[in-house]
Amino acid sequence: TLISYLAYLNDRWNVTPRLELAGTARLNETHIIPSHGSIYDVGALDPHLAAAYRLGKSLSLRATYDHITVAPLPLEVDRTDSTNVGPNGNPAPFTALAPETADNLTYSIEGAGRTQFRATYYVDNERNLIDVLPVNFRSASAAGQPPGVGIPTNVGNLRARGLEVWL
Repeated sequence: TLISYLAYLNDRWNVTPRLELAGTARLNETHIIPSHGSIYDVGALDPHLAAAYRLGKSLSLRATYDHITVAPLPLEVDRTDSTNVGPNGNPAPFTALAPETADNLTYSIEGAGRTQFRATYYVDNERNLIDVLPVNFRSASAAGQPPGVGIPTNVGNLRARGLEVWL
């Protein structure tokens, strides 16, 4: 069982006729009650910031920063099917999961008018990604033995950079 709460606070400011700023705060909290294992909570206060500056009538620059926190999903926190047992018949161990988090930055130039376009450079850094791995994956691999049953676990980070063009 997951019980989630979410609240937003947002405002936008037109500092000058050309400069617009925006800010959002997202408060989220998830109370996790697994069928087997300990009850735990995950939550965060996530900011979102944006600035847009118009260059003339048809061009604008935009920059955004977004921090995102995502609680584990129901099938990640509660795996109770009958096939989730190890070779010795014992159930897979319970593991509390950290929420997945991400920091996203974008820088764009946008054009309006007859030919519309947007070129965006982005940087994403995602942490605590969740995947299903055997609980003894590293020790079994080092010993040359087959790994045990897979359980959801925080496995690592994803870092991405790129350029996106829309015409």
